[in-house]
Amino acid sequence: MPNARALTPVLGHVRVLRESPADPTRRLVEEEDGRVLGAAAYEELFGPHAEGVVAVRDVEDHAGALRLLDRMLDGARADGIVLVRFVLEVAQLPLAATVAATLPGAALASDLEVRLDG
Repeated sequence: MPNARALTPVLGHVRVLRESPADPTRRLVEEEDGRVLGAAAYEELFGPHAEGVVAVRDVEDHAGALRLLDRMLDGARADGIVLVRFVLEVAQLPLAATVAATLPGAALASDLEVRLDG
C-alpha cells in the first residue's frame, strides 16, 4: 500500500491494514491529488467475524475517519460479515466512544465491536 507508513491507526491495529488482502471490498484507500489521506480494512477471523482498522494521515480528521469506517463497514456487510472488532489503543478511546454512541450496533468495552445487520 503506498504511503501506509504516513498513516496512523485511529481505530484498530495497523497490522490488519498490512495483512488484509488487496480486495477493494476488504481494503480501501482515500486519496486526494495523489496523496493518501487514509485507509480502512478488515481481515476475516472466523466465520462471519472480522477485525478492522481505520488509519488516517491527520489524526484530528475524525470526519474522514468516520467516512472510511462507514465505507469499510458497507463492504464488510456486503461480504456477509456480521461482526467487526477493533482492537483499541488508549489514544483511540475517544473516537471509539463517539462511534459507540452514534453508530447502531456498536458497543465499546475493552475493544470496539460493531454488529452489522445482514
